[in-house]
Amino acid sequence: MKKSSIIAAALMILAGCTDTVPIPSGMEDTALLMNAIISSADSVHHIILHGSKNPEGIVKAPEAEVSFFVNGVLADATSSHQREKYGIGEDYQLKARFTAGDTVRVEALFEGGCATAEVIVPEAPVTGPVKQLEMISVPVNDYGNVEERDLWGLNIPLSDPAGAGNSYRLAKIDVQCEAECIADDDEGTEYAQYSHLGKIERSSLDIVFYTFMDPVFKSPGHDFRYADAEYSVFNDRLFDGTTRNLYILTDKKCEIGPPYGKVRDGEVWVYRNKVRVLMESITPEAFRYLNAVQYDGAYDLISITHVPTHYPSNVTGGLGYLVVCSASLTETALEPKTYYGRTDY
Repeated sequence: MKKSSIIAAALMILAGCTDTVPIPSGMEDTALLMNAIISSADSVHHIILHGSKNPEGIVKAPEAEVSFFVNGVLADATSSHQREKYGIGEDYQLKARFTAGDTVRVEALFEGGCATAEVIVPEAPVTGPVKQLEMISVPVNDYGNVEERDLWGLNIPLSDPAGAGNSYRLAKIDVQCEAECIADDDEGTEYAQYSHLGKIERSSLDIVFYTFMDPVFKSPGHDFRYADAEYSVFNDRLFDGTTRNLYILTDKKCEIGPPYGKVRDGEVWVYRNKVRVLMESITPEAFRYLNAVQYDGAYDLISITHVPTHYPSNVTGGLGYLVVCSASLTETALEPKTYYGRTDY
């Protein structure tokens, strides 16, 4: 199926097609679109349904009963739904756990038919400790507004033998911090009630990351020099060894320190940071689908001149795509940092 105009990448739907969409038998009036990106890292999964009707295009999905199976065993089923958080679809939430090698099947039973998608969960990726690199200044195209930004480099090692044919998704980077007060001059004095000695505080920070500097994230003929690629998918076609160090840029250094004025006079705090990287394996077919959606999502104006994009589907009795990810969470502990309060009045 080809189309000549942009689709909204976040919707992951197949609207505005230039070719006639083949409607499965029994769905001549309204086709069901079933889309989801589900991960072994999650216990609750969001299945998004839309309807597609000629000539209206995308319409409200028909009422459905959605079921989630793992290795042929029913894990959950529901007919309740709510409006998609960032879109116009209907969000069906189901609980299930699965791991590499499992067979995941999702069924949406509605009046007039049943849409089904089935995927074997790929092996989880193997990533190593990350390494924080120096800050660099690079031009970033934030959807049409090009500006110079100071960004931090980050190396993420990924084990993958050359020619293995694997595909991946960089899902998330964050920082977890534990701060402990190890000394306080107030302790043992008349102000002991105000002492922070032994106090432990925990905080976290989501890291905005940029993939455009590493060629493995680029589609043939297209440069994702954007604030962020929508799905950050890539494969190992450019890998040439047993380990690839992915080069990522982040909007800030991957650590948390005390805010201004946090460490009081006479106090000593130790900040212990961990950088966490959530990497996911996806099937080669899912890579082609998300890459196609991501490609069109990079265009913020409708164009009749860019190359039409083919969108695969793994849904039987409907349209859309079920992406199943096998996740691996890697934690890298940074060197603890000690912060001293002023005592030099």
